[in-house]
Amino acid sequence: MVCLFLLFGFLLLPLAPEATTYHVGPTRSYTTLTQVANMLLPGDTVFVDGDATYPGGIIFSRPGSATQPIVIHGVRIDGRRPIIDGGTNGVEFRTSGT
Repeated sequence: MVCLFLLFGFLLLPLAPEATTYHVGPTRSYTTLTQVANMLLPGDTVFVDGDATYPGGIIFSRPGSATQPIVIHGVRIDGRRPIIDGGTNGVEFRTSGT
């Protein structure tokens, strides 16, 4: 009886989606941040290769959460960080309902 109760309780727990890791770079499947911006979900991580320049005008409109933030890391390649070339509109973060 206790086992049945525990099993039922676990079935009611919401399943957290698995976080996805994206790699962006000139030699990667994704070559710009714009390609992954609309796919990001809470808990996802993006690694952006350095020693490269990426076009700006990127809008990140999907929110993370306090417990599952969306994280974007610049990865140094040959000691150089990634550059986002976007003039005055390089990257924009938009949220609603907060």
